[in-house]
Amino acid sequence: MQLWVSCDYLSIGNDNDFSRIPMGPLAAQEIVDSLGCILPTPFIVDRINDVAQGAIDIFPFRPVGDRNTKPMVFQDSNNAINALMKAKGYHWGMFVSGLKKDIVITCRFANEGYNHHVGIYGWHRPDGNRVQPCYVRHTNNYVDYSHGVRLVHRTAVVDGHEMDIKEILESASLYRLLSNEATPIAKATYAGDKPWNFNK
Repeated sequence: MQLWVSCDYLSIGNDNDFSRIPMGPLAAQEIVDSLGCILPTPFIVDRINDVAQGAIDIFPFRPVGDRNTKPMVFQDSNNAINALMKAKGYHWGMFVSGLKKDIVITCRFANEGYNHHVGIYGWHRPDGNRVQPCYVRHTNNYVDYSHGVRLVHRTAVVDGHEMDIKEILESASLYRLLSNEATPIAKATYAGDKPWNFNK
């Protein structure tokens, strides 16, 4: 099976001056929809980590009040990531793990009644262990420096044939190609109010 995913997280700026930008799940979904992409499942996040060309250790900030939700810390985190990558000799365009937690799509919104929430997962250490299990208890207006938006193209190749990831996620027999959760997730509602939109 083949997937096409962005090697880094959604950023604003240009190659010489940019910042990885955390955002809420509703804004993230609007962007991925407009680009013909989706957000990853936790399973996809793990597979991306498996093929990473390098790794940096996570760089957490202590939670002091609501400080970690401020743009100042978003930029501090971005600077720390860039410094750690530079110290390892990594360059932009490489798959490097340990940068962020992913905003993810998950069946838990529907199955466990977490409407109006955001799913986050990942932040792998160099030894492959991830810091963040799939977590859905933050409401969908919560954003902090550790969240990242990864683009996954809607087209996947399965046994040599192109398929829409929506079809895979809806299929009771195929969804486990992209998810290790208990049920297909395409009929779930992402982030509460807004159903996934695969039609743009």
